[in-house]
Amino acid sequence: MHPISMLNMLPGAAHAFTRAWCAVNNCLQYSAYYGVSTNLVNYLKVQLHSGSKAAANSVTNWQGTASITPLAAGFLADSFLGRYWTITLFLFISVAGYG
Repeated sequence: MHPISMLNMLPGAAHAFTRAWCAVNNCLQYSAYYGVSTNLVNYLKVQLHSGSKAAANSVTNWQGTASITPLAAGFLADSFLGRYWTITLFLFISVAGYG
């Protein structure tokens, strides 16, 4: 039996847990993103002695990469992995990044 079909056979509590896990992960992602982005320019300038222009450019590149990553995940989900495996993969990557 295909793993996705087996996931659909899980009881309602398992789906509720998965939805809650995704919501908590999304909240943590946004908290981390905005927490880092507000102070990253100052950190690059003060601690790493980067110029204002280079620091702003680095932060802009970081924000652009963070914005384009969901498009890559969507391509992987639609073309190769499927929705559930893509969510699982990127959840593990996100949790590893938090630790």
